[in-house]
Amino acid sequence: MKYGYARVSTPDQNLDSQIIQLRRAGAQQVFSESVSSRRWDRPQWLAVLETLKQGDTLIVWRLDRAVASVEQLERLVKHLEERGAMLHSLTEQLDTSTAMGRAMVQMIGVLNQLRLDVMRENTQNGLAGARARGVILGRRPILTPALEAEALELIAQGRSQTDVARIMRVSKSTISRIVARSG
Repeated sequence: MKYGYARVSTPDQNLDSQIIQLRRAGAQQVFSESVSSRRWDRPQWLAVLETLKQGDTLIVWRLDRAVASVEQLERLVKHLEERGAMLHSLTEQLDTSTAMGRAMVQMIGVLNQLRLDVMRENTQNGLAGARARGVILGRRPILTPALEAEALELIAQGRSQTDVARIMRVSKSTISRIVARSG
């Protein structure tokens, strides 16, 4: 039996083209979901893995639709070997029923990991550069420094943090953080 697995990272992305390609490749049943591949415990992913039996083939449109790291790829290959199932990746034209296909899966996994590591490194370098230029990263403060000072003044006058939060139209935890920062 041939099973397909289609995945996108966010619900606003579309699975249709992957599903069409998987069906064209002979997938009789397609498992699909919208979730990050960084997690192994994706519901439909686990379901397709549990379904696989001796002689079955798992078809994916592209390898990164199934796994996000070398560790996950190794886990997948081991799982397939234990079940006697094969992997067929359409984009990379990989088929683990051959020795060359198994070797190529490993090599592509390493290259995918390298790509992810380089992207992470570039992001970190970009953030460090922005910080060096004085850019303040992260979410903007809910209250301006002047409003924070006003909140602290109200508390100094005897108002409760809950009252100040209501007056400022923010959560009590926001006021608590301001008080904690003021020392």
